[in-house]
Amino acid sequence: MVIDTLSLYEKLKENMDPAAAEKLAQALATSLVQIEQSVRQATEDRLSRVEQALETLVRVTQEHSHEIAELRQASRENTLAIAELSKAVQENTSAIAELRQTVSGLVEVTQRHSQEIAELRQMVQENTSAIAELRQTVSGLVEVTQRHSQEIAELRQMVQENTSAIAELRQAVRELVETTKKHAQVLRRLELDQQDIRKQLGGLAMAFGYRLEDDAYLALPRLLKQDYGIEVQGRLKRDYLVDRQGNHLEVNILGEGVREGETITIVGESKAQLSANEIDRFLRRKVRRLQGVYPNLFPIIVTYMTTSPDVLEHARQRGVAVYFSYDFRQQ
Repeated sequence: MVIDTLSLYEKLKENMDPAAAEKLAQALATSLVQIEQSVRQATEDRLSRVEQALETLVRVTQEHSHEIAELRQASRENTLAIAELSKAVQENTSAIAELRQTVSGLVEVTQRHSQEIAELRQMVQENTSAIAELRQTVSGLVEVTQRHSQEIAELRQMVQENTSAIAELRQAVRELVETTKKHAQVLRRLELDQQDIRKQLGGLAMAFGYRLEDDAYLALPRLLKQDYGIEVQGRLKRDYLVDRQGNHLEVNILGEGVREGETITIVGESKAQLSANEIDRFLRRKVRRLQGVYPNLFPIIVTYMTTSPDVLEHARQRGVAVYFSYDFRQQ
């Protein structure tokens, strides 16, 4: 039997690496040759024994007729042996066919393995790249961790310093609280003193105000007739009026007058020191609340002095007559 190694190699290299295909073809050819040699050697050995037996049989037949029968028996045995040998050859042929089929299956498996090996190589390359990237990432994380460790150490130092500072601040706050309590007590005493002073000043202001108003009651009839042509009817007084909401409103200087046949309602008050704000407050709190209820309101303010030179102009623009305390002494 001749093994076609070249043909086997050609089939194998179609699906696998040429060097591996060559090695596999040589290995298969060597195995098949060895099997063939084993079968041939076994056949030759059996034929050799048959020939020897025949020679012996001829010699024995020649020498002894009795042994011819034994030779015939041996011949029959040899015939059986030859049949067995033929059967063995057939079995070996079947075994070779099965081996060839096995080799074909092995080629397919080898091809799949080659493909899987290629895929595994690709995966290994990808894993190698991923490992390199992970190593780089881990290296960066190590650096960041080291920086964080240093920052944590610095923060701990700062926390310790802050803790000490907080302790100092707490002590300072305690001292400040004590001082504040003492100041609060002093302020409370000062507030009480100030309230007492305000009461005293309020009493003095009321006294001066009443004195100024009392003087105004006597002097204003003359001054109003002289400056505005208003004839005061009856006497000026301190009294209450009902405003537009029906509430009683105290008016410190109140009276009626006549000018050119029209009734005039005189409404006024006194201020020890007159300012522009006081004029506006008087108009808002007193005069406007009475507008529409009483005819021809004539607002007047009497004072000792003004807070600034433009107060009189401010009063004139708003239609408020202003008289000073010294105006009451002039005849």
